[in-house]
This record gives sequence, C-alpha cells and structure tokens, in this order.
Amino acid sequence: MGEASPVCSGYYSLNRSFVEPFQCPRRGDAAALRYCCGFADLKYCCGEPGSYFPYKHSYMWSLRQLKEENQNS
Repeated sequence: MGEASPVCSGYYSLNRSFVEPFQCPRRGDAAALRYCCGFADLKYCCGEPGSYFPYKHSYMWSLRQLKEENQNS
C-alpha cells in the first residue's frame, strides 16, 4: 500500500463489491487508528502503519517478525 496514509482508497472486496474510499479513523474507531492498513481487497484503519490483520490470528504478524529478524541478521 506504499506510504502510511490516513486515507484508504476505494477497492473491490473479495465478493467483488466496491468499497468507497474512507478517512481514518472512521466514525466509532479509536483516535489511534489513524492509518490505512490491509490488502488490496480488505482495508481498515489501524494504529501501526503496515499492519496486516486486526484479528486474533497472528500468522501475518509472525511472517513480519521473521522478515525483520532476517533483515537484522
């Protein structure tokens, strides 16, 4: 997604419906959720640029940590 931004551009979701662009944080979100995060087909507001999933599963976070460890080696 490139540089951290407070604006999530419009995109097509997995079910091929268009999701309009939106500004972070969205109404009802915490003020700290000020970055657009996610993938080409799923975008959401988050508090850390480059985060992947706001879910309990940490698979993508594990990949990110592994990548960072390999870069520091």
